[in-house]
Amino acid sequence: MKTILRLVFACSISLFTACTTSSLAPSAPPMAKSSAYGEARTSRVLVKTGSMSIEVNSVKESTAKVRGLVKQKKGYVENITSNDSGSSSASLTVRVPKNSLLTTMDELAALGKVTSRNVEVEDVTDEWIDLQAKVKNLRALRDRLRRLLEKAGNVKDVLAVEKELTRVQSELDSLEGRIKAMQQNVSYSKISIRIHHKSIPGPLGVVSKGTWWGVKKLFVIRD
Repeated sequence: MKTILRLVFACSISLFTACTTSSLAPSAPPMAKSSAYGEARTSRVLVKTGSMSIEVNSVKESTAKVRGLVKQKKGYVENITSNDSGSSSASLTVRVPKNSLLTTMDELAALGKVTSRNVEVEDVTDEWIDLQAKVKNLRALRDRLRRLLEKAGNVKDVLAVEKELTRVQSELDSLEGRIKAMQQNVSYSKISIRIHHKSIPGPLGVVSKGTWWGVKKLFVIRD
């Protein structure tokens, strides 16, 4: 029993040491990383996002055109909200392949008058490499614990190893989920789009304009 527990403790300590070393060690040049680091091996890992606000004649028609354009770019609509009638404004969150971000925004600009436009780039290379290293260490620890479980000779040993194995697997699942989400953010750029109806004069503005027109005509007639 004591031997098994010591082995479990030793495995946990080795994982903690490996992860700490990975976090504190200076980053090597991207090309020096092993192939396990994927895209970080040859280039920086970048998350690109865009946002824009467009003034249009018809919100409904423009919303439909946005959806069609995103589909054409092999992207997808992540979220869409609008007012009750859907005629005065709408907000869309869409994702398109990273290499299509700028061209997509250029084509969206053709829908009307662009009142704001912004593109941001976040370098997540260090975080990506750190996550990959932690996952690698956790997988190694999980495999060692599984081998220990096969050697466990009594119920207490089994429970001790299974408890640690459950903890490690839970942490591994969490990190793999973060990696998957990061991969999605890198591969598909997010664009936040606000579409709003072109401003028009209110009733008072129309009346005022009509009155001034009548006064002008009155002076012309008198002349």
